[in-house]
Amino acid sequence: GSSGSSGFRPHFLQAPGDLTVQEGKLCRMDCKVSGLPTPDLSWQLDGKPVRPDSAHKMLVRENGVHSLIIEPVTSRDAGIYTCIATNRAGQNSFSLELVVAAKESGPSSG
Repeated sequence: GSSGSSGFRPHFLQAPGDLTVQEGKLCRMDCKVSGLPTPDLSWQLDGKPVRPDSAHKMLVRENGVHSLIIEPVTSRDAGIYTCIATNRAGQNSFSLELVVAAKESGPSSG
């Protein structure tokens, strides 16, 4: 370790665990990360980048909490999500599994 290097690598203060969400509902993953300089966050599903679109939104709140919001959740959203925080001092990540439960189909489910 060199002395006098400014900055420290990202560290997740808060990270979600595995989730089970019903199809068609809202799924939200909140995490909070510290680091200097402020880390960039990227999300991956099964190793492929999650791209923001009408159903996938990435938010940052004033208190520093980053959220990935999926609404509506579909069966193809299921899988292993990895959140990677990167800055010039290093990088850190966490993973969780999202399970998508089938929609309740009325009383005549077979």
